[in-house]
Amino acid sequence: MNIPLVITEHSSIINKPILKKTLKKCVFKSYSNADRIISVSSSLGRIIKKHFNIDTAIIHNIVDTNDFYFIGDRKVNSFTFLSVGNLVPGKGFNNLIDAFYNANFNKSVYLKIIGSGIEYSKLQRKIKNMSLDNQIELLGFKGRKEISKIMNESNAFVLASQSETFGVVFIEAMASGLPIIATECGGPEDFVNKRNGILVPINNLCMLTKALKDMYNTVDIYNNEAISIESRLKFSPDNISNQLTNIYSSLYDVNNKKTV
Repeated sequence: MNIPLVITEHSSIINKPILKKTLKKCVFKSYSNADRIISVSSSLGRIIKKHFNIDTAIIHNIVDTNDFYFIGDRKVNSFTFLSVGNLVPGKGFNNLIDAFYNANFNKSVYLKIIGSGIEYSKLQRKIKNMSLDNQIELLGFKGRKEISKIMNESNAFVLASQSETFGVVFIEAMASGLPIIATECGGPEDFVNKRNGILVPINNLCMLTKALKDMYNTVDIYNNEAISIESRLKFSPDNISNQLTNIYSSLYDVNNKKTV
C-alpha cells in the first residue's frame, strides 16, 4: 500500500523574500518527497512557488471560535481599539502607538494591547513619554476567555504586523463581530475586505494613522453580526476539515490505484 505524504506549511520562517541556503536545501528536500503541499494563505503559497517552483493547495487554518462570538452592540460613550499579539518588533506595536498618537483622538478613544514580550518596558516608556497613559493600556498576557471578554467590550481590532502566514487572532476578532485593521503582511489579504475592515501597507505610518481615523469615523457602516457569522462559517472545523479530507482522499485513491 502506498501512503501519500502531505505537508501543511504555516511557518513564518518560510514567509520571507530571501532564505538561507541551508534552510532552502532542507525544505526543498522535504517538499520534494511530499505528494502535496498545503499552505495556509495565498501569500505563503506565492512565496513557496517563488522559492521552490512548487504549486500548493491553499487551505486556511481551522480557528476554534467557541470562545469568540458576537454579543450585540458596543459601548457608545467611548471607543476602544484592541490589539493582541506578542510584544516583539515583528508585530508592529511601536508603529501602532505612533499612529494612534498621530491620529490625535479625543480622550474618549482608547487603545488596549494584550500580550507580553521583550518590548513591554520599551512600549510602556513610549506611551508615558507621549503622555498617552490615560488612553493606551498594556494589559499583559490574557487567556482566551479573558481576550474574548475584552473583544466584546471593544469597537475595532487592529494589528500592524510585518509578517503573518495567516493570523488566527484576526479571525477571533471577526468572530466577535469586530471590524479590523490589518497590514498587507501575508495572511490578512485572504480575508480582509471592505465588508469587514481596512488593509494598509506594512510600515506605512501615514496610512495606518488614516485607517485608525477612518475606522473611528465610519465604524457604523460595518455589520458586526454579519462579520461574525461569515468568519465563523468560513474558518469552522467542518469547512476546513472538508477541504483537507478532499485532498487526502484524492491522494489516497490515486496512490492506491498504482498498486492495483
